[in-house]
Amino acid sequence: MANPIEELFDSEDTVKIDDPFTDAKEVPSVDDKALLDILSAKIDPAELAQKSSELYLDTGLYVWEKGKVTVRPTFNDKDKASTDRAAQAGHPEHGRFMIHVSGTVMHTATQRKGRFNFSCSPDVRHQRDRQNNITPEIDQFHRRYLEAVAFYFKKYEKQPETEQAVIDMLSQGLYYMYITKGSSGGNFFNGFREM
Repeated sequence: MANPIEELFDSEDTVKIDDPFTDAKEVPSVDDKALLDILSAKIDPAELAQKSSELYLDTGLYVWEKGKVTVRPTFNDKDKASTDRAAQAGHPEHGRFMIHVSGTVMHTATQRKGRFNFSCSPDVRHQRDRQNNITPEIDQFHRRYLEAVAFYFKKYEKQPETEQAVIDMLSQGLYYMYITKGSSGGNFFNGFREM
């Protein structure tokens, strides 16, 4: 019995396929203004604003849902400095040490849930101004790490000995977080609060 696939390829029948680049009919052009009018007629600004606000968490105090939080330490190999922890430990190839904290949070008053994350770093970086000059201001990642260290000190009444101690404290998730909402949407970590 002959193989039907082989018969298909052995057949002398051919099928002409149109070349979409040479055989295409001319596509009618659409006026940009007319297209904009069509799209804007279908968009309800109030509905769009409501859907946009649903994407972000309300300002307020949050806890990690059921105390569950994921803490993932990584190295940013593209951001290196001689003062980094990895460089001083003899591993300059690793770059800046970052701690990423994420999970599902729940508003303490409304019980509304949402995903939230923030990152921090024990390695210092200074902000730059518009002319790209280094300023005395530390960046947000190191500022968050210092806040975590201060919260650790307040909670356990001792200074953390290592970054791992701070990571362990963050992993427990036994604290309130104050989360704010930016003027253009988006949520921002705004500090730890004691439970």
